[in-house]
Amino acid sequence: MAISLHKLCFVFISVFLLLLCPSLSHRLMPNKCPSHESQALLRFKAALNDSEGSFSSWVNGTDCCTNWTGISCNDHTNHVVSVEAVGSSDSFQGVISESLCQLRFLTSLRIQGVVTPGIYFSI
Repeated sequence: MAISLHKLCFVFISVFLLLLCPSLSHRLMPNKCPSHESQALLRFKAALNDSEGSFSSWVNGTDCCTNWTGISCNDHTNHVVSVEAVGSSDSFQGVISESLCQLRFLTSLRIQGVVTPGIYFSI
């Protein structure tokens, strides 16, 4: 059984585009934040009283990579790499949840406006 040159070229180009060009294949496929990472972020949110509504876009069941304000993900893996929660001097009250430790690929963390009784730190 002979395969036409046209079909063979189509298969080769398809494989090249989807496997060898991950940036293109990523754009063809929808983003999806890993569920364990979005759940860790929701636990972080739950531990803070957010008086300004900075976390209002953080909704369970939505994609944290594309829909959540202050969250950046790796373009190829969709792992969370950056969390930025910025508010006024006392917009967040509570504790910084250890759930952030579950974000193994996190490279940038900016939290501004946290009031945590008895604990003073700078990130």
